[in-house]
This record gives sequence, C-alpha cells and structure tokens, in this order.
Amino acid sequence: MRPREDAETFSNLAFIGTINDDVLDVGSLTFNLVEKLVEIVPEELCARYKIDIKDKTPLEILEDIAAKRGCLLKNGIVDYTRVSNIVLGEFRKGKLGKITLEYPVC
Repeated sequence: MRPREDAETFSNLAFIGTINDDVLDVGSLTFNLVEKLVEIVPEELCARYKIDIKDKTPLEILEDIAAKRGCLLKNGIVDYTRVSNIVLGEFRKGKLGKITLEYPVC
C-alpha cells in the first residue's frame, strides 16, 4: 500500500470506532469525517441535522450542527468536544444511514 492509502484506511477505521478515541484528536477526526461526508453523502448530512451545507466549510457545518443540537457554551461559544461526540456517535450508530467509506478497486 502507498502511504496515502494507509492514512485513508486509518481515518476510515477511526471514523467507525475501530481505533480507540483516547489516542485520537476527536475534534480533528470529526472535522475530517464531516469533510468526507460532504463529499460522499451531502444529502444525508443535511437531512440528519436539518442544515444547509452549500458553500460551507466543515468547521462552519460543525458550528451549525452545534447550534441545532444545543452544543453552545456561554456567549454562544461552540462546545466542539460535545458536538464532535454527537456527530461521531450518530455516524457510528448508523443514524446518518448506511454509508460506505471505501469502494473496491477494479
């Protein structure tokens, strides 16, 4: 395998919870997951969180999800840890639908 494939495989394993979250930066992991979901299943992301993702960065999308799910601290500051745990947990439980992260190479 090439190094890029190894990194992608590692990320995919982390997304589904195979790699323990204690050894990862969950915020970065969630940011990367949202980035991937925007690429492969934008409709499911919009439908699950009832947000518009058009022309938004993964960070802006996480902030919108945080606002919808009440993950805000005083003065409207986003609780990134809490929103990250929600997004990862719901993805891992299949609440965004059946999503394939990898496809076979022909």
